[in-house]
Amino acid sequence: MPTTGATTTAPAAAGTIDAKALFEGKCTGCHGAGGKGGFGPDLTAPVDKFEYGKTRQALFMSIEEGRANGK
Repeated sequence: MPTTGATTTAPAAAGTIDAKALFEGKCTGCHGAGGKGGFGPDLTAPVDKFEYGKTRQALFMSIEEGRANGK
């Protein structure tokens, strides 16, 4: 059967989180739509370039608690 090149996305399973929607709703205001930075830092940079969040624990803390002054 020929394909048109179009793809479809299955809906998220019950109990799962739509990470894209979560990021768009909670993070883009500071980090930009692509996470490239804005008021907040670039989230697409290599982890060793992060000022905060160089460890898994520190990263989770930054996400959960946020950072003052866009850091």
